[in-house]
Amino acid sequence: MTYKSYFLILALLLCTIIARAQYNQVNDIPYRDAAEGYAQERCKLDVYYPTNETDAPVVVWFHGGGIEGGEKHIDPQLKNCGLVVVAANYRLLPKAPIDDILDDAAAAVAWTYKNIAKYNGSKRKIFVAGHSAGGYLLDMIGLDKRWLAKYGVDADSLAALVPFSGQCVTHYNIRKQQGIPPLQATIDQYAPLTYVRADAPPIIIISGDRELELFGRYEEQAYFWRMLKLVGHKDVTLYEMQGYDHGAMPFPAYKILKDHIKRLTEKKSHSNEIVAEGEAPVRLADSYSFTEGPATDARGNVYFTDQPNNRIYRWGCESGEITLFTDQSGRSNGMYFDAQGNLIACADMDNQLWRFDMRSTSGRLLPQGRKNGQAEILITDYRGKLLNGPNDVWISKDGGYYLTDPYFKRDYWTRSPERQQPVEGLYYLAPGGKQLVMLDSTLNQPNGLVGTPDGKHLYVAEAKVNRILRYDIQTDGSLANRQVFANMGSDGMTIDDRGNIYLTGDGVTVFDKDGQKIAHFPIPEDWTANVCFGGKEHNILFITASKSVYTLKMLVHGVK
Repeated sequence: MTYKSYFLILALLLCTIIARAQYNQVNDIPYRDAAEGYAQERCKLDVYYPTNETDAPVVVWFHGGGIEGGEKHIDPQLKNCGLVVVAANYRLLPKAPIDDILDDAAAAVAWTYKNIAKYNGSKRKIFVAGHSAGGYLLDMIGLDKRWLAKYGVDADSLAALVPFSGQCVTHYNIRKQQGIPPLQATIDQYAPLTYVRADAPPIIIISGDRELELFGRYEEQAYFWRMLKLVGHKDVTLYEMQGYDHGAMPFPAYKILKDHIKRLTEKKSHSNEIVAEGEAPVRLADSYSFTEGPATDARGNVYFTDQPNNRIYRWGCESGEITLFTDQSGRSNGMYFDAQGNLIACADMDNQLWRFDMRSTSGRLLPQGRKNGQAEILITDYRGKLLNGPNDVWISKDGGYYLTDPYFKRDYWTRSPERQQPVEGLYYLAPGGKQLVMLDSTLNQPNGLVGTPDGKHLYVAEAKVNRILRYDIQTDGSLANRQVFANMGSDGMTIDDRGNIYLTGDGVTVFDKDGQKIAHFPIPEDWTANVCFGGKEHNILFITASKSVYTLKMLVHGVK
């Protein structure tokens, strides 16, 4: 052996020793509190983690074995590559029912969220992966949100689901317990296919060779992929490991897993880090009947409505105090500030559009046309008939108003006939104009809307069909090129300085400008109605939700 070869081998050994020294592994950590008997025996996990890194991506790995066997393990391909790996055991058939086994998988993921920071992992970068039965389990708890919700975890906050050859119909050993032959496929409450949805986390489906796989497993996963695409999922990928059977396919699949971890964590570092470190939604007050319509003035103060009580309140961004602005709000819903600092309100009580002159400290309504410092009625009708009920308004930089007018019946209306407009329209009021122009008469309960600060695009929610539309705004204020932006509904909406769109309903869900879901913020209320950015630096997300209002400190900022 030459000296050169000797030193090369020595250097390689030294690098290996150093690399190994940078990682540690802790075994058999219980992930269930006060577990007994069989649960105490099986509900344990191992954690392999880097000792000299922080905020590392995390892989939660579930082993295969037909849900009847198998043991937790960490493959060498997942070691020494900057990952935290959590390998979990779970209870098995037939000693435990499938519901308990699925609950074990959810509990292991929930433990990871709660504890992974101690092992230098990031709870914002948790990838759930597994082979065969493990792939089946992760698909179930990642798509059917009830399993993780039991532990206070939102399944949509997972970085990705990565099943290696997982069953997508009801697992064959569950069917065996039901007396169903292994080649007779069923899709019931224990089938991932039952829960396909557009807003699930990214999904990377990896199969063995279709000619070598078990029981038509490739075709099963291809159908799973197709159905996710059809419901509108925008980040789902299918791979076939040609030449590899069911047992051997993990060998090439690990590289695909690591490639997608790199892709998605890099994307998160640029687009998903939108919340200030360590921040969570904070309830400011909960003394209202139903909060709506937050709008921010130039200083960052937020005005919001308590619609059933006919009031508008003001949150002072410097004092943090909430004070009454007016108890004559016209039961206002959506609101927005114009360039002159006036508050524009969708006054639902009499189906009108109002303007409050903010030079006045009171909010009393004056007769139409009066402009002596308080308020005036801007719009009363469309072509001589009352509007359905103006819901939300957005104002472009040139002063054009965009207005949604769905029909949501109110018990306080006294008009006759009760509904006078034949359609639920999207309208435009030109700068200085007096009459509304119909932009789109084909919508299904148009609700929240927001435009981009450059005035090029308008986003509109359709409540009845649960989707967000995007239009191109033309130079004359008209709209063109209507397309579906996201297959998810919303009440109110807002936008940040990165072009991310914030939707409401079940908490707050954030889509980037390409229509990819990047975040979800659970809010502990029955309904989250609306959202805007406030604060002196416009970096406080202000959230109206049922009887409460919340704030969340952000890294991004609001725009006008």
